[in-house]
Amino acid sequence: GLLASLIIVILVAGPPQYGNAISDLLAGRSFLNTLLRTFVYTLTGTLLAIGLGTIAALLVKDRFPGRNIVRGFMLFPYVAPIVSVVFIWKLILNAQFGLVNELIDAAGGQRVDFLAQSSTAFLMIVLFQGWRYFPFAFLFILARIQAIPDDMYEAAKVDGAAPSQRLLYITLPQLQAVFGTLFVLRFIWTFNKFDDVFLLTGGAANTQLVTIEIFDQLFSRSNIGTASAVAVVLALVLMVVVGIYFRWFLVEEN
Repeated sequence: GLLASLIIVILVAGPPQYGNAISDLLAGRSFLNTLLRTFVYTLTGTLLAIGLGTIAALLVKDRFPGRNIVRGFMLFPYVAPIVSVVFIWKLILNAQFGLVNELIDAAGGQRVDFLAQSSTAFLMIVLFQGWRYFPFAFLFILARIQAIPDDMYEAAKVDGAAPSQRLLYITLPQLQAVFGTLFVLRFIWTFNKFDDVFLLTGGAANTQLVTIEIFDQLFSRSNIGTASAVAVVLALVLMVVVGIYFRWFLVEEN
């Protein structure tokens, strides 16, 4: 991906060049704002995807007519080509003829250019992230829920536990390990994400992320040193996240 390609760029640029560039980056407010924005985007998008995946899994865990069809439809955002789903979102959110703005206009409100205004663009890319990747979490969580022994639920029913209590004290504790794994995987992939946001906004309207900054520095400004420095920072952040996960995993195993 983009990060792997930039490792080659770093080697070409040489340690002295990107070493000084890293210092300049960390001293600048602009990059720190971009880094903070990327953290917020990654954290909120990851939690939203896992939350939606959990809700979806709980809704379809029991048998009902057409359950398999509903499950299949839930996978659409994840399996559909990124260009197609971005086109659909841009069409729906279009300020002139989009469905959302038509509804706002019919309600007497003022049309909003959701992907071009700083006040709404960041929220839109977070919502897109959650919608696009909740099926990944949905599959993991549903598989774990179906592996929970029915005897546990039957015993809880006999003891008079309400559905909310069975969810709180049986289902959710059984999902703890899955939540941890999903959070780390989605955090890493989201922090390293490029194509989703680039296709939606191009990094404009307060949606400039670290990966888009790398692309901009390398291809738009031909600034290899700065692009390499940003890539190093990105790699270091991901290494720290992986390290924290393995430490947590070892504690859980012990």
